[in-house]
Amino acid sequence: MNALIASMFALDGRRALVTGASRGIGRAIAETFAAAGADVAVHYHARADLADQVVVHVARQGRRAVALQADLVATGAGVDLYRRAREALGGIDIVVFNAAEQRRQDFDAVDDESYALQTGTGFRSAFEVARAALPAMRAAKFGRLIAIGSVQQYRPNAQLVVYAAMKAALSNMMRNLAKSAGPDGITCNAILPGLIATDRSAEVQADPAAYDALLSRIPCRREGDPREVAALALYLAGPMGGYATGGEYLVDGGLALP
Repeated sequence: MNALIASMFALDGRRALVTGASRGIGRAIAETFAAAGADVAVHYHARADLADQVVVHVARQGRRAVALQADLVATGAGVDLYRRAREALGGIDIVVFNAAEQRRQDFDAVDDESYALQTGTGFRSAFEVARAALPAMRAAKFGRLIAIGSVQQYRPNAQLVVYAAMKAALSNMMRNLAKSAGPDGITCNAILPGLIATDRSAEVQADPAAYDALLSRIPCRREGDPREVAALALYLAGPMGGYATGGEYLVDGGLALP
């Protein structure tokens, strides 16, 4: 690759925390960041084996990596996760808020447990991490906060009311923080994926008719690749992303179009 182009996306010396990084979009982002030169804290909830695979992949790129387990439903879990990531890597320059719980339910079927699971993992933990990370970023005059939202923010789904609301709240937090954090060299953005080839899309494919109907509503007529989301995250995290802040960027094949 041309050296100039490579330098535009280099993350040499940067340290990133990616939540929900053991698989899917989070894994693609963690591995992409490592390939660009970053050290990575790989958060996971239950699949230690998958998180370890990501750590091995990062190490093969010549970068440092650590797998950190955390159940982000618990109050204070986000603060503790940030603290452990900072101690393991010597600081955190980039945070990607990818962890989320999705429960497909009719609104009347959402009980307290399901609500707490989705809100705690999808928003409160991200709020905690952001609040813990910002002071050091302000002091360093550099920081990148990237939220992984969802196309569901634009395409209402009666069975994803809580999930979509948390994604919208996360994006809104990025927009608000962008105004106050910008003077300190910190950018805050949200990426809104559509149908991406992950475990969740595999669930949709279990119903061929419903899957075909969904593809028919996507102008690009296909699923997205997690790396297509990771590529945008790399831009936002890198040297050339310093003038992009407060944005919501759809990576959905056109699904959100009217």
